[in-house]
Amino acid sequence: MKDIIKCLMGFMIWLLGFNAIANAQNLNQLIDSAIEYNPYLKMLNSNYHAAVLETDLIQPLPDPSLSTGLPILRPETRLGAQVVTIGAKQMIPWFGTYKAKEDLAIAKSKPKAEAMASYQLQLVYELKMAYYQILFIQQEENILRKHLPIFDALDQVVLAKISNSTASAVDAIKIQLKVNSLRLKIASLEEEKKIHFAKIKELTGKDSYPNDYIADSLTHSAVLPYDLRNIESDINQHHPNIKIFNQQIDISNAELEINRIASKPKIEVGLDYTLIQSRTDADPAFNGRDILIPKVMVSLPLNKKKYRTKEEIEKQVQNGLDFNRQGLVNAYMAKIQMYKVAYDQALLNLETYVQQIKWLEQSYDILLTDYSVYGKRFDELMELRNEIIDYEVKINDSIKNTYWAVLGIEQYAGYQ
Repeated sequence: MKDIIKCLMGFMIWLLGFNAIANAQNLNQLIDSAIEYNPYLKMLNSNYHAAVLETDLIQPLPDPSLSTGLPILRPETRLGAQVVTIGAKQMIPWFGTYKAKEDLAIAKSKPKAEAMASYQLQLVYELKMAYYQILFIQQEENILRKHLPIFDALDQVVLAKISNSTASAVDAIKIQLKVNSLRLKIASLEEEKKIHFAKIKELTGKDSYPNDYIADSLTHSAVLPYDLRNIESDINQHHPNIKIFNQQIDISNAELEINRIASKPKIEVGLDYTLIQSRTDADPAFNGRDILIPKVMVSLPLNKKKYRTKEEIEKQVQNGLDFNRQGLVNAYMAKIQMYKVAYDQALLNLETYVQQIKWLEQSYDILLTDYSVYGKRFDELMELRNEIIDYEVKINDSIKNTYWAVLGIEQYAGYQ
């Protein structure tokens, strides 16, 4: 009876909040390993840094152009014949062009950083799921193992009753069948754990994990540390998939600024130099003086339609992005609400199951006394023990469901 009460109290600790993960740091170590190892995350990181380097390709001024010309039939001037002409031109962008292009390049790099953050969010979610799967499978195994000695003790009572002919040998067979069933379930759970260990290995690159790498026990419900009243604001601020939409709007605004600047006049300055050969048939003043011609050219964008069209396109793009962003926020809020309902339901179930076990244990003790004295109602006794096992497994599942709900809320709210 003391063992039963001790086991029952282990499941009630969640109400008091005294228990914690025995090796919680192991989970953080696994997350660090996954982030450091994951090849796809490294690829996204490289893409981001490559996008950042794009800003170095932007030049304050376009490359100047040089030209030269050799006249085949030399034109004559009053001061002599033209020998060679050399020209240079430089396009001067409108004020703010360089900064606008730099802002656009920076804006285009930011969604790549959020894509990396989004994948990391999914990576951490999958890793935590695998970790907790193993943990709760182990706890279910512990529940089943805990009942093996209880059935052994019951078997001793049955054998004593059989020896004085007050019980049937069938009762002993039923106990053995149940024990075999429990051991088979434990073996099945051991095999199931291998699937989740393989997932952890895939995500972290670790070759093996000792059994004690996972926390020893987790018999309290998960704490929901988030204020769901402000969760929509948190989604807009934290979730990388939502931030990508905001950054794409920033890209569109940067495109609009470049479009505005492109609609301004374009200025080009140049200089032409012509080498003149001195005349031999005469000697005018400044004979053979070279020609130097500074030039300023202005290109006037008279057709404004394409710039207005570009502006309208970007405005429509921004409207579409904003609608899409809000739609995704609404979808995430619906998911979070679903997980919150599941969380509350799990807590309700947990409280009910703990009370049910308390009553079942009391009933089991009464029936065990009756059987020990009169050798009757054995099937009811076995049924009660099976119900106790089922409810203890349900308690474990309810605790697990609180963790699933918190992990789901974390994923859709953008927490890590």
